[in-house]
Amino acid sequence: MGSYLALTFGVGLWLSRRSRGSVVDFFVGGRALPWWLAGTSMAATTFSVDTPLYVSALISRRGIAGNWEWWSFGLSHLLLIYLFARMWRRAEVVTDVELTELRYGGRPAAVLRATRAFLFAVPINCISIGFVMLAMRKVVEALGLLPDLSGWMPGDERLWAVVALSIFVLAYAGIAGLWGVVATDFFQFFLALLGAILVAAFALAEIGGVAELKLRLAAAGRSDILQMTPPPGSESLPFGTFLAYLGIQW
Repeated sequence: MGSYLALTFGVGLWLSRRSRGSVVDFFVGGRALPWWLAGTSMAATTFSVDTPLYVSALISRRGIAGNWEWWSFGLSHLLLIYLFARMWRRAEVVTDVELTELRYGGRPAAVLRATRAFLFAVPINCISIGFVMLAMRKVVEALGLLPDLSGWMPGDERLWAVVALSIFVLAYAGIAGLWGVVATDFFQFFLALLGAILVAAFALAEIGGVAELKLRLAAAGRSDILQMTPPPGSESLPFGTFLAYLGIQW
């Protein structure tokens, strides 16, 4: 774990020179990120420490079909990649809320931009970061990495572990800018993907393979958990909710 954190910080320091030129260099990588690196970084962002815990709970509760909660965004992502991305690049904005003012104009658009910026920056970000920090604490605790601070540090050691990791992330993101974050995302994505594949392989081996998994689910009355789309009448994922994901949410 120490080597992993040191490597992450080293990459941030090495790439910090790319972010020193201007605000554009720091926040949008000088608009020079290759598409494959930007795309991998976006995928890594949705592969955060809280995601495996959330997805495991979701599939346990709603089955594989529960993943339509985000699979429904496939169409909008295609539109973003092939239609809107080049328009955003042409607009030369730094943040997405700037598009609001460009699109509508005038004082009402400025108020709308400020309101949206506040909503995303404060309540939504606080909730999202809270999810991540809770998951980070659970993972650190499960790995047995919590230090024994009794006697020389007040409070709960779980809180101090989260504070230490948060300061670390803030430091390397603040030094490296977008280039450093994207580069570490690229490395972290493949590391996390390898870990997920290994966990799946060990889990299947533990219960005797896919055939045994199907038998156990059938015995428990949960055969529908493996279906890619929810059957009509499903209690775990109502068909109306499924249609709302496909027709509205994206």
